[in-house]
Amino acid sequence: MTPDAIEIRPVDTPVECRNMQLVQQAVWESSDRDIVPTHVLITIAKNGGVVLGAYTQDGPKETGSMVGFVFGWPGYDIGKNSTTELKHCSHQVAVLAEYRQRGIGLRLKLAQRE
Repeated sequence: MTPDAIEIRPVDTPVECRNMQLVQQAVWESSDRDIVPTHVLITIAKNGGVVLGAYTQDGPKETGSMVGFVFGWPGYDIGKNSTTELKHCSHQVAVLAEYRQRGIGLRLKLAQRE
């Protein structure tokens, strides 16, 4: 992977979840109380949700080279005539400030859509 190359892959281990939490804190200046807990992220990942990280070789060592993430889960709406309509509930997407303007957020959203 070249320094500018981005790899998008699933996040499903406690270490990867911690790295995602560090990115979340950096992007939104979130307190420990406001970050999404590891057990919730793993539950989402293992039960039909999408939890993806964006990595690059020049990414911060503190985050395991993760520079962004996206996550969400399946949900439903009650549509016309009380029909159930499936949807994807996209909850968060984030890219570290120093890695923005490289199309990483778009790539994360496209991977989420897949």
